[in-house]
Amino acid sequence: MTEAPADTSHRVIKMASHPDGALEDDDFELVDAPVPEPADGEALVRTLYLSLDPAIRVWMNGIDTYVPGIHVGDVMRAGGLGEVVHSRNAAYTEGDLVFGMMQWSEYCIARAGPDGMMTLPRQEPITVAYLWEQYASHRNPLARAIYLPLAAVAHSDFRAGMWFNVIVSGLSAG
Repeated sequence: MTEAPADTSHRVIKMASHPDGALEDDDFELVDAPVPEPADGEALVRTLYLSLDPAIRVWMNGIDTYVPGIHVGDVMRAGGLGEVVHSRNAAYTEGDLVFGMMQWSEYCIARAGPDGMMTLPRQEPITVAYLWEQYASHRNPLARAIYLPLAAVAHSDFRAGMWFNVIVSGLSAG
């Protein structure tokens, strides 16, 4: 289980420019930002895995799909898996595994309601089989769209200098 962050800042990846063609390093900006403090009804989540799937490239053009497009200066986002490290919401307990739309950052906020993250049964270690099982058990299309790329290549060694596990996938849910 993860402990609440002792640091007051964390790393965040923002979009620095709308890409033209293949992605370049300078399309992104790595910044230090204050660790968010959860308000009443929220929880602080430490990022464990992020899914890098084809929809993100469309969002980077500023095009709205089932979520709004990403614009210059916005924090990048993706479906992901995280662990609650501090909670001010009865729906989330410290140590819970959660998934949903997350930011490309070390920490993010989980909110209550329809935009909230879904809690998962805890299993150690988190394996590909576990992620596939979670994928198969959800009827929600967004949940399935997140799990499929996560399960496809979970525990990849591709880190790209990041502090979380990056999941690269060419899969799309349909």
